[in-house]
Amino acid sequence: YIRHNHIITNGSGLDYGINYVNSVGDVIYNNTINTTSSVSYGIYLDNASGMNLSSNSIMTNGSIYTHGVYVYDSENNSFTNNQIDARGSFYNHGYVAINATRVNITSNRITVTNLGGVGISLNTTSYHTILNSSVIVNSSAQNYGILLTNASHNNFTRVDIKTNQSNS
Repeated sequence: YIRHNHIITNGSGLDYGINYVNSVGDVIYNNTINTTSSVSYGIYLDNASGMNLSSNSIMTNGSIYTHGVYVYDSENNSFTNNQIDARGSFYNHGYVAINATRVNITSNRITVTNLGGVGISLNTTSYHTILNSSVIVNSSAQNYGILLTNASHNNFTRVDIKTNQSNS
């Protein structure tokens, strides 16, 4: 269990708030995570299954590639009632899943700010269920509320998506 923690990283290269690799059945609950770096990950799951992430406040900030939650090669995970805020100069993502299956995302608020913002990105994924969530993307260009690439059998229900683009 990782719960009731305040995690702050402030580096110049690659930063992780929480990094789980080869994990099964853990809980990440009620944490405040702030990461600032060139490449920044709030929570990173690699080959993780049966994980439960709930009631976390995640903020990433950096110059390029900031990710609130990044899930790779994982299955049967649950994300509930999280606040995710990804900010930076370029290519910010709230939730990213690559090669992931059977993930439930319920009652989350995802906000992404700046150039190339993506609220939810599913790449080579299947059987994601996204319910009762909010996605807000504030970007100067190239923004996506939801981006699907090679994704199948995903269900989006009662998801509010708002993209704001300014050309200033």
